[in-house]
Order: sequence, then C-alpha cells, then structure tokens
Amino acid sequence: SLTHGVLPDEVSSPSRDAERKMLGETIARLRTEGFVDSNICLVLRTNEEVDEYADWLKASGETVRRLDRTTADDQDKPGIRVATMHRVKGLEFDAVIIAGYKSPEYYAQKFADDGDSGVMVDQLTSERCLLHVAATRAKRCLVVSGVG
Repeated sequence: SLTHGVLPDEVSSPSRDAERKMLGETIARLRTEGFVDSNICLVLRTNEEVDEYADWLKASGETVRRLDRTTADDQDKPGIRVATMHRVKGLEFDAVIIAGYKSPEYYAQKFADDGDSGVMVDQLTSERCLLHVAATRAKRCLVVSGVG
C-alpha cells in the first residue's frame, strides 16, 4: 500500500442495541472530526443486513443512500452510504464502518454449498478476501463492529 493510517477500531458489543448506540456515537464523532455523510459508508455482509441497518438509520433520523447494483455512489446525493461488502469493491470512502460482522469462519460455514473440507477452505479464503476488500475501502478511518 502507498498509504498507511491508524489501526482500525475493533468494537464488540454485548447486544444489537448496544452496537447501534456505539454506531450512532461513532457517526456523531466522525461528523465532529469533519467527515461528511456522503463519505461515510456502513458496510454489511448481506443484503438483509443492509436493509436492517438502513432501516435503523432512517428510523434514527439519518439520511441514507443505499448503494446496490443499480445505484451509483453519486457524491452529490446526501446521506450515509449503506452497502454490502460486494458492492463497495472499487469504491473509496473517508470512513468505513463494517457493522454487525461475525467472523470469516461464521460466513464460510453459512454460505458453503457443501460440507467438503476443500470447499470450506476455499469459502473461508473467499470470506477473508471479501473482508479485506471491504476494509481497504477506508481512506482515513476504519471501524469493525460486531455483536458478541
């Protein structure tokens, strides 16, 4: 890498509510540090999680721009970005918050099509690569958050 930054913040919360409280505080802190909403991206592993967290942000009064296959990241459009790990490939944000993350092992088991150990190794490698891609979308700040 041509750039090096501070180490990511890794936060484990005891419950989803506690995680959401921490995420709200993190977003507020980022704003006070000069980050603009259109350059903050909440990244999640699945589309279901994207829907859940986007709904929570909206219910909290936040403006949200959900990035999916058909939605470009237009920086002129307001809102905190919310997207899957797959969708953020090729994009960059000043701040990335990987939220609700469990572990590469968890997702490898969840998404493996076969119980074969070779398939599991490939799936685990794929999940680790996907986490790496999501984490390297951050230019200045990375937070990785999970429950448990």
